[in-house]
Amino acid sequence: MAGRVVAVPVSSGKVVVSGTTLASLARVDGSTGQLSAVVLLPVTQGSGARPGRDVDLTVQSVPTTAYGVLRGKVVSVEPVEHPEQGAVLKVLVALLPTGETPSGYVWSTQQGPPNQLLTGASVSAVIHLPAVSPIEMMSP
Repeated sequence: MAGRVVAVPVSSGKVVVSGTTLASLARVDGSTGQLSAVVLLPVTQGSGARPGRDVDLTVQSVPTTAYGVLRGKVVSVEPVEHPEQGAVLKVLVALLPTGETPSGYVWSTQQGPPNQLLTGASVSAVIHLPAVSPIEMMSP
C-alpha cells in the first residue's frame, strides 16, 4: 500500500492535543479508489504507533457529533525526514472498508456521513494503545 502526504500543518516539536490536524488523507490506489491516511507524528510522541493498532480519525469536514469518527488500523510506521519538521514518524493508516455506509468505510456510528470522502480531507488521529492494568504499571 502506498500513500502520499497532502498537507502537514503541524511542526516538529509542537505539542498536539486531541482535535489537532496532523495530516491529510491521500488516495493510494486509483483502481480501487481506496483511501488511507498518512499521519506524521513527532518522534518523541510516536512510541505507541505500531502496526495493527486501532486508529480513530476525525475528519475535519465531517461533524463528529452527528457521524462519529472514521475507523482504521496502523499498517506501517517509519521514521522519515520532513523538509520542514525534521525527523518524524510517518504512520500509514488503512481505512476499514465496508459496503454498509455511503462513504464505503467503517465509522463509529452506524451509517457515518451521507457522502463519500475526498482525497485531501484534513484529519486528526487517535491511536489506541493497549490497556494496562495498574499493577502492571507498578512492576519494574
